[in-house]
Amino acid sequence: LYPTFGALYCLILTDMSRRSESIESDQVTQLMGMHAFFHRDDQEAECRTKDGTFLEYCPVYFNITNFRLYNTTHGIRQGDACLRHIAKILRSLFPGQLIAHLSADNFAVLAKVENVEENIERASSLIATYIGNPNIELKAGIRLFEDPSEAKTATNSFDEAKLACESIKRDATRVYAVYSPEMGRQLTMKSYVREHFDE
Repeated sequence: LYPTFGALYCLILTDMSRRSESIESDQVTQLMGMHAFFHRDDQEAECRTKDGTFLEYCPVYFNITNFRLYNTTHGIRQGDACLRHIAKILRSLFPGQLIAHLSADNFAVLAKVENVEENIERASSLIATYIGNPNIELKAGIRLFEDPSEAKTATNSFDEAKLACESIKRDATRVYAVYSPEMGRQLTMKSYVREHFDE
């Protein structure tokens, strides 16, 4: 006869610092994750506003168009290797600046305004050479500010940069676009039409 036991409970102890690291950083690229990035950007925006350097930086949103095609052709493992290579390129061109891997094919950089266009074009060229498929390319949207009061939150600023990026997604002649208020108005109009279409 074997002894019988009641309910069995298991207690797992987790190092919170390591758990926090896994949440705050992207496991594939080792860049900051989305939440950590936006939180850090909001913090730094306050500091840059106080010391007068706010306008020296700008949100840049990156998208790798048709990246799913790369995974389909080369496999997930090679896709992850490609993302790590893209992260390496961004680190080299934007040293010391906040960089995040937001999702599968999207990156964000709080970049110095000086030479930002040249650095984006250089990144696009290096990534195109690495990938070797003209249907998969880097696109970028830039949100420039004339006054710190224009920036509401980090999330909002990068949403505007994303709008600029999406505006050239199917334009093979352009690598980057700069956000304009007209883009925001068009988005507002589209949202309004969708919401009131059935009325």
